[in-house]
This record gives sequence, C-alpha cells and structure tokens, in this order.
Amino acid sequence: MIRLAATAALLTGIAGPALSLSCLAPDVARSFKTAAGSDETYAIVLGAFAFDAATPPFDGTALDEASIPAQFEGELLAEDGFTRAISGPITLQVSCETGICGTIASGERVLAFVRESTAGPVVELGPCPQWVFPTPESRQIARVIDCATGGPCTAE
Repeated sequence: MIRLAATAALLTGIAGPALSLSCLAPDVARSFKTAAGSDETYAIVLGAFAFDAATPPFDGTALDEASIPAQFEGELLAEDGFTRAISGPITLQVSCETGICGTIASGERVLAFVRESTAGPVVELGPCPQWVFPTPESRQIARVIDCATGGPCTAE
C-alpha cells in the first residue's frame, strides 16, 4: 500500500546454474505497482542518503545481508508532487546474491521507495534494483507522480 502522507516518511534475482544473476530492468511504474499491491506500507521519496560507505565491505563473500544506518534529506511524494521536505534516520537493508550486492553512493540523489517497519523506515537495496533509482531522470519522477495521482502508470 502506498501512503502519501508525511507520517509515511517517519522517517528478482534468479540464480542460474552458472551462478549468474538475471534481473528485470528497473522501472518506477513496476516498482510502484509492486508496492501498491503489497501488504506493506511504502512512502516515495526524492533526495539523498548519507551513510558511512566504508563499512561493511560488500564483496559478496562475507555476508548476505547488512543493515546500514543512514540519514535521509529530501522530499516526500504528496498528492501535489515531491513537495514535503523531510529528513531523518533510515535503515538501508543491503542484500547480496551470487556475489552481487545492492548499492548506492552516499550523497547521491535518488528516487526511493521506503518501507515502513516497526523498527522504523527501511530502504531495501538488493542485487536487482527495484526500490531505489539513482540519479533519477525527469521522466522517472514524472511517471511515479502520475502513478501516485491516478495518471498513466505503465512500465517502459
């Protein structure tokens, strides 16, 4: 379920026999529809996460998953676009598969789907990007606004 409220921001991969990873091309409309059809609650944000990028090392050998504390600064998607300034702590949940880990750069502008959890807001960074779109293009931003406001919401 997508919630377009300030409170929301309180802030596939398949391994084959050769251990390769096959992912669908990231698409904001597909991510929106997945989030909207989920039992989880998501908020959509545009901004940057600040975190210590040095730890842990994500070489895909020592771990399968890690939680990284981060700070978010940006805007929350509301009914009139990305118009609500927000900032606060968030957890980046990084997962790896077949030696490939989800990643973003600290300070990089992103469009992200933030999942609400009992422990606080979480952004999932998997090896197949679905919830975070680094350096979003204006068409991606426009499409997710359309999806959230009842406009056309088709995958590219």
